[in-house]
Amino acid sequence: MTRPLLISILSDTHGLHEKIKIRPCDFLIICGDISERGKKGSLKGFKEWLNDVPADNIILVFGNHEKKIIKELKEWLEDIPRLYILSDSIQIIHNIQFLGFSFPVNDQIVEWANNNVIKELPLIIVSHEPPYGILDLRQTTSTKNSKKYRHGGSNPLLRCIISLQPQLCCFGHCHYSTGTKRYGETLFVNAAMVNEFGQLCKHPKELICFNKYFFDAVWRDSVKDRYFLCE
Repeated sequence: MTRPLLISILSDTHGLHEKIKIRPCDFLIICGDISERGKKGSLKGFKEWLNDVPADNIILVFGNHEKKIIKELKEWLEDIPRLYILSDSIQIIHNIQFLGFSFPVNDQIVEWANNNVIKELPLIIVSHEPPYGILDLRQTTSTKNSKKYRHGGSNPLLRCIISLQPQLCCFGHCHYSTGTKRYGETLFVNAAMVNEFGQLCKHPKELICFNKYFFDAVWRDSVKDRYFLCE
């Protein structure tokens, strides 16, 4: 019996990775801000945690908190065989394209993506920031009687999505707007793990992919071992 692809998505762990449990899956997608302002102490145990997670493939993009230490992080993590670090690049795994953007997304790299994505293959876009207007609200001020929010998403990323029409778009960055939303054929996932106060209070987003379609789902841990992968 075949089974769908099992996907776990998280973002904005900010050094709290060891408190997060990942269930057996085909893909773990990490959408950046794995550290707290790039401090090495916040990454203690992160490499060991990655090595231990029960995921066949790990897709990682970096966030704004890693902006100054990206080269160092790539060298540190490069010997993890099932880890794919995407920085304005494309990786094809199980006949699915993963397009990973560095932070922030700009128009030049969007033009490159438009010219290099294979239109016939399913496409997952992974970035740290959301597209503008989609799960991208950020709290700007808070008083006893009111809270104010603004959009924190990327216009270049939104234009890329309109052009490429991916099946899935994963991101984080805006902690307030964690959730999933579908527009047309694209499922959008904000997988930020912490709230506006930096407290870990959310679980990884879990999806299934079957015949190029992505859905929110919960699976039994035994499913991955009992059935054959549906490619």
